[in-house]
Amino acid sequence: MLKYATPAQLKQYFEPVIRGEKSTCFALTETHSGSDAQSIKTSAIADGDDLVINGGKHYISGAPFADFAIVMCVTDASTTPPAISAVLVDLDLPGVTVTNEYVPMSGQHIDGDIHFDNVRLPRANIFGGEGNGFKLGMSRINVNRLLHCPTMLGLATRAYESSLEYAGQRRQFGGPIARFQAIQHMLADMAAALWACESMITHTAALADAGADLRMKAAACKLFVSERCFEVADKAVQIHGNVGVTRGHPVEQTFRKLRMFRIFTGTSEIQRNTIARTILEPLQQNA
Repeated sequence: MLKYATPAQLKQYFEPVIRGEKSTCFALTETHSGSDAQSIKTSAIADGDDLVINGGKHYISGAPFADFAIVMCVTDASTTPPAISAVLVDLDLPGVTVTNEYVPMSGQHIDGDIHFDNVRLPRANIFGGEGNGFKLGMSRINVNRLLHCPTMLGLATRAYESSLEYAGQRRQFGGPIARFQAIQHMLADMAAALWACESMITHTAALADAGADLRMKAAACKLFVSERCFEVADKAVQIHGNVGVTRGHPVEQTFRKLRMFRIFTGTSEIQRNTIARTILEPLQQNA
């Protein structure tokens, strides 16, 4: 997304992020607008050279510790669909309130709500051009779907390696549980799934580097990796038995984290919608 920033925006916002001096978050979701991104209500109304923002964002990852947010706002509600723009908003401005009143199942305090009450800032803070926010947001989400995948793979690999070690050490009925075919089959399925995920991630990342259209491939990658890695974690819990369901154990924590990834940046069902829409486009064009 950096290629859409103006020189002033690069200097004030993005270069400090690159240097590790500032943190940012992406604010799209609202209380009544999740998967249906075009139904957002947060508005940014022009007032001379300024914008005035009102509304709120919900479950925004990184909000509790971000210095600024890339906020998706309706800048023209008269069009169909409404024109949405991306606006760079410093979170210490008057009228901005960030609350952190809930903890996801991962146990991490990473999500928050952002409220805007007549927040005034320059129109120069529009990022990527007025009315281009939805396109920019979807472009960012496509890449982000891919970028979640190595994290999922790393978590699942850790759970697999822990299971492999545990199966060799845990003894039942006179020997290690690794000698049981049921355990062997679970470990084999885990190893095969991880290899498939790694191959898919590597191929999709190469396409991203080449500048290819990632709509279908990123959605397919996120769908497949999130579901397979969660299955790996589920098998890891099964292999560890009572240890695997004990709060605070690494496998139990991994299980909870990986379950959340089937929701992040679009649910599995939304990924399937994206894949189906993309692969059916040629048929619709020829109809």
